[in-house]
Amino acid sequence: MNKKYGFTLVELIVVLAIIAALVGILIAVVKPQQIFARLRDTQRSSDLNNLSRAIDVYLTEFAQSAGSITLAGSNNERCRNGTASFTVYYSVPMNATLNLGGINAVATGNTSTKVDGTGWLPINFTQSKMVQLSQLPLDPRNSTSSHYYYTYACEKNNFAYELNARLEVMSDLAANDGGDAPGLLEVGSDKTILPATTSGFYQ
Repeated sequence: MNKKYGFTLVELIVVLAIIAALVGILIAVVKPQQIFARLRDTQRSSDLNNLSRAIDVYLTEFAQSAGSITLAGSNNERCRNGTASFTVYYSVPMNATLNLGGINAVATGNTSTKVDGTGWLPINFTQSKMVQLSQLPLDPRNSTSSHYYYTYACEKNNFAYELNARLEVMSDLAANDGGDAPGLLEVGSDKTILPATTSGFYQ
């Protein structure tokens, strides 16, 4: 006579309970939210560094004809120029006036990824034969409500620029980027253009 072997209902419940407990322990140890936050921070760093390289190539290509360089506005009139008002560009819709260390700045932005100067970054990369950039990157969250987005500003006198991003967990990356704001990832040729504090800037 053949005997049929199988799990009883009680045994199945015990096995499922053990699996559930192991999954709970695994989630507590691995902390997937931290992993996803770190991945987003890694993307932010990669995005800003890629943008910085594209801007540097653009500046190098047109260095002999400085009048062709448009970092912000046709005559770079929206770049910082001493104590005059300048524009801070955001990768989110933005329309406000900022007081950045005693200097008024106009905040403007959109979510367009166009590289022809109408995107959130106001540089017309289509003028360049050397820059290979199909679209502008956006912050992985890119939201005013979560306060994660990219920012950009430039200096009129020397064609300097700065790109910023707020990080979630990789504070050591922000603290060691050579900029003046330990809470922000700063990339660019002049990391003092944008404010050293996040007040009124990343809130």
